[in-house]
Amino acid sequence: MSVPRNNVEALALGLYLALTAPDEARAQEATALAGHIACRMSKDDVTRAKKKALAMAEAGEVSQ
Repeated sequence: MSVPRNNVEALALGLYLALTAPDEARAQEATALAGHIACRMSKDDVTRAKKKALAMAEAGEVSQ
């Protein structure tokens, strides 16, 4: 897994981790982290990150 280079990548990774977490506790932890990242971002950037996270989850892998 590569290191995120910007907030969009960081949020996408956080959301991906929340979507693919092995249990509820880890999903909640990743969701909280994603929320902290998203609050500093524009709505458009958050939307881009959401789309990226969904694509990563559908592909079954992390691809930044």
